[in-house]
Order: sequence, then C-alpha cells, then structure tokens
Amino acid sequence: MLRAEGCIPFIIGILLFLGFIPVFLFTPANGVMNKVPWVVTALAVCIKLTWGSLETAIHIMEPYYILSKRHAPAKTLALDYTALPFAVVAAHALFNRHWTVFLVGWGTVMVEALTIFATSLATVEGREFIDILSAAQAEDGSDSYDGDDGLFSKELGGGSETVLSFTVTLVLTTLILVYLCVVATVVFLRRRHPFLPRQPNTIASVLAFVHQSKMLYDFVGTAKLTNAQMRGRLEESYKTYGLGWFDGRDGQTHCGVDEEELTGNYKHGIDYSQGNKPWLTEWQLF
Repeated sequence: MLRAEGCIPFIIGILLFLGFIPVFLFTPANGVMNKVPWVVTALAVCIKLTWGSLETAIHIMEPYYILSKRHAPAKTLALDYTALPFAVVAAHALFNRHWTVFLVGWGTVMVEALTIFATSLATVEGREFIDILSAAQAEDGSDSYDGDDGLFSKELGGGSETVLSFTVTLVLTTLILVYLCVVATVVFLRRRHPFLPRQPNTIASVLAFVHQSKMLYDFVGTAKLTNAQMRGRLEESYKTYGLGWFDGRDGQTHCGVDEEELTGNYKHGIDYSQGNKPWLTEWQLF
C-alpha cells in the first residue's frame, strides 16, 4: 500500500466516491440507487478495508523508518503499534510525536463512521432536500415562513432523516473523505521510497535484520522483562541505533539494525558490502 501500484488507485477511488455522492443524491441516478442501496455501503466498506491495509503497513514500517534515519533512541527497538487498539494508536502516536502514524490512526477512527454516514445518505433522496430549500427560499419574508428551526426540523426520506441531520451527515461524510484523501497522499509522498532491503512481515525477515548485530548483547538477560522494563534497561545504556550497513560479530559486513556508529546508510539497490571490490560494482554506483 505504500507503493504507487496500491496507493494511487486508492486515492483515485476516494476521489471517485467523493464525486459519486452528489451524483446519487441530487441527480436522477438516485432512482437507480433506490433499487440497490447496498452499493453505497459496499463502496464505503471497500474504502475502510483498504485504509486498514494502509494503516497496517504504516504500523509495521514505522520503527524501521525511524531506524533508517539513523541515531534512533533506544525506545524505538521496543516500539510496536501493531498490538494496540485502533483508537489507542492515535493517542500513543501523538504522545510519541509520530505524526504520520497519528494521522493514519485518526483516519481509522473516522473511517469507522464513514460507513454509517454513507449508509444513512443512501436512504434519502437529495432532490427532496433541494425542493425543501427552494420552498423555504420562496417563503422567506412571507407571513407563512416559520423560521430556520422549522426548516431544519422538516423530515426527509419518509421521516428517517431531517434537514438538519441530512446536512450534518453530508458535511461529515465529505470532510472524512477529503481527510482520507489528503492523508493518503501525504503518506504516499513521504513513504513511497524503498528504505528497507525486504519487508519485515515474517519472523525470519525480522531475525535477518539483527543477524550478527552487536546490539544483541544488550538483550542478554531480558527474557523475563516486560516491554517497559526492557525499554528502561536499553535507555540506561544511552546508546542510539540505526538501520544500515555494519560490521557484525563475525567480522563481515551486514545490512540490518545495530547500535551506532554504523559503517554506512542503506541505499536501495546498492550492496555496501561489495564497496571494497570495485571490480564487482557497476561504475555508475560510485
């Protein structure tokens, strides 16, 4: 979801759904939607599920992204957003000042309400709303005009909605979709570049990042410690950590996570371990 193949179609899908709302509300297409009202709910659920995939990718990659920036604090090694409830993630990320995680986490809270609001809109004919506003405008200034309170309390959709509730629902749905589109665009622009040699989505992949890492000595005797106790012990060492190329315990050059100072940053597609063998490296990489 952080690559163009997944994120760009998702952003386009949000924009299309945003444009689809006034079409099925205020045009003759509303008659078709009355026969298949579940389509609106299905589209909102698709957006919700896809946003969940984006959120999962951000949660998994955030510690590695921080480490790729080099000299990360020790608490980064114990950072885990994947095990937190969706509402708690946003608060935890705000406390840690991880703004991207916070924006995505808050979007998860908002997208939960999107399906409710979109389903509510599917039960109302927007043209009825326009007719009520037009009639109120025509009566404005006349003796029969009963004021804004009377206008907002008028019923729509056979009494399932009022003018006020319909207006609030429409505005909130639009704001949520705009927010999701903006945040997804920001995430794509900031995280679309590859900063890892492989995805950390399996135990084997995670273990490969710390293979031959000297920082493993810092975890000796921590098997029975809680996450908070382990974080406190790591912070007592006043070490910083990073993701890149380092000289391992076996004397060989490895790419992964280790304590600073590393021997070099990770650049996608460049094997730093071959840097001392120019006859194996293409000239344009120098």
